[in-house]
Amino acid sequence: MWSLLWKDPNLKPSSSPAPTSHYFDDHEVAIWRSSWQANATAVAVKCGPPLGHQNAQNLKDIPDLWMRGWHAHPDAGSFILFSHGQYLATDTGACQPKRSVDHNVILINGRGQSRDGYAGFQFEPYERLDKIRLEHVDMQETYMYVVADIKAAYPPELDMKRVTRRIVAMEQCMVVWDILEASYPHDYEWLLHTDTDYEWVEGGYQTRKGEVAMQVCFLHPADLKAEIHKTAVVANGVGRTVKVSREPILPVIEGPPQDRGHHLSARQYGSCCQYVACLTWNWRHEAVADVIGGLDGNRVIVTLRKREQHMSLSMSEMGVKIEWNKVS
Repeated sequence: MWSLLWKDPNLKPSSSPAPTSHYFDDHEVAIWRSSWQANATAVAVKCGPPLGHQNAQNLKDIPDLWMRGWHAHPDAGSFILFSHGQYLATDTGACQPKRSVDHNVILINGRGQSRDGYAGFQFEPYERLDKIRLEHVDMQETYMYVVADIKAAYPPELDMKRVTRRIVAMEQCMVVWDILEASYPHDYEWLLHTDTDYEWVEGGYQTRKGEVAMQVCFLHPADLKAEIHKTAVVANGVGRTVKVSREPILPVIEGPPQDRGHHLSARQYGSCCQYVACLTWNWRHEAVADVIGGLDGNRVIVTLRKREQHMSLSMSEMGVKIEWNKVS
């Protein structure tokens, strides 16, 4: 109903084409779509501080400002994928408590990016959180390429030297490259959420949503195996309040556990680990593209073979290069 406040009956339709991408630099959200057609692909990537970069200055300028961030989620580096009219990579939505495990991120030693709870960021120093950012955003007509610096999102006691995620998103393909470096070995858990279950099909994990099929292939490590879990969360239910420091009431939401889709869980252990995952999708009655590739030194090489064309991708510290070749 609030739309009535800015309704302008005199506004004329514009002949300019609608934009297909935008980068919100305060909250570090990059959104890209391949087109405005019915089968278009849309991808959103988020990697910023819980209340945006401007809040860092607000806390300095307003001494009595206290950050709560009740609605902020511990999901730096996460992404959502929509294509062919379906949400293919999702998260669990609003739940209690807010946890990183409910998003498409990486857990380190079983820990997420904040304290589990309704306001997990409120006692974290914002100087550290303000370092969470998209280091690089490249929006092109045929692809989006982003580099996310996620290190500051995790508790300092984990002693992480580097947590970097690179993402390339195209019309029917998405490559996610994660680089994790620490002073001593850690247990890493890579997560991908979907609304529907997975099955192992010809070297990849496939899930179907409506008339769309998506396949997830781990290109590095090549022998990486994932576990499939059903995601159970506590949904928003009966509310009560408790007293906390400097805050008269803090809502606590209670309710019965609910199953909210499924997720892949791929684990590694070590001081320095990398993940390279490739997501491809198409109508379920059509063949999903064949994918080969992996980590070649300091770059990722991916070849995607479709019936009518082939795609070659190279990603490194220098950026990304993509070539499409029609099959004669």
